[in-house]
Amino acid sequence: IVRNHPAYIERLKQAGHQVHVWTVNETSDVDLCAGLGVDAIITNRPRAVLDHLSHPGR
Repeated sequence: IVRNHPAYIERLKQAGHQVHVWTVNETSDVDLCAGLGVDAIITNRPRAVLDHLSHPGR
């Protein structure tokens, strides 16, 4: 849903809803979710995702 309908995520956020996404393992998907302001990213690769978010562009 996030990749195919980013405007839906934006509408949810504007309406005051929290958005939690799961099984986000690829850095491109992490970047998309972070850029849309999701509130929680659940992943099978927590260390890699945290490192990616802590060091953007690396």
